[in-house]
Amino acid sequence: MYHRIDGSCYRQIFVAGDVHGCYQALQQQLQARAFDPQQDLVIAVGDVIDRGP
Repeated sequence: MYHRIDGSCYRQIFVAGDVHGCYQALQQQLQARAFDPQQDLVIAVGDVIDRGP
C-alpha cells in the first residue's frame, strides 16, 4: 500500500537507505543538518541496492 506525502508540510525531507545498525551515525548526520522532528521528515526506504558493487 502506498501513501502520498505532502512535501510542502515539511521544512526538510531526508531519505535514508538501509541503516544496518548505524542508528547513531544517522542521528549524528541529522543533528549536523539541524533536524527538527516537529518540522522535518525522515523516510527510511530500507535496501536501495541489495547486490553488486
